[in-house]
Amino acid sequence: MLDELGPVGLADAARELGCEPFDVIQLAVSARGGIGSSPLVFTRAELEKMRGMGGFESTWWTDVQLPADASPELARVRAAVQQLQMRGYVGDKQTRVDNVWRGLDLETRDLLRRAIAALVADGLLVATGTSAGIQVSIAAGGVGAVQDLVGGKATPESLKAELGE
Repeated sequence: MLDELGPVGLADAARELGCEPFDVIQLAVSARGGIGSSPLVFTRAELEKMRGMGGFESTWWTDVQLPADASPELARVRAAVQQLQMRGYVGDKQTRVDNVWRGLDLETRDLLRRAIAALVADGLLVATGTSAGIQVSIAAGGVGAVQDLVGGKATPESLKAELGE
């Protein structure tokens, strides 16, 4: 309880936001509003300001049921793309790419990183670099192909190759 009244260090800020320490520093620098009385210590209010600026969301995976699929990797990718779709991240409405895998183990994060890169290369997803980190959404022109992927009707060849299918 008393911990909530004191300043938040870099490692604790990263843990609370669910990101890497680098992301916290990047946001503190990009804010240019004097966030943080020193480079590595933040108040709770500053931490919440960074959460909003950075677009950090809580894990999406708490109640997600993976679709039935012969490949557990493909099932996870289908579920991740479905989460983008259900949350309305299409076209210009984007989210931090790490929101897609926040709360998952390192192996699954790596799987989703590779799958997202393949889907970006295929034009189904769009990734944009910003001062708050890489943002991702479903490409406006890829909605139909994404529907097919989510529904298990079709899997892009590059994704099959990435997953070793």
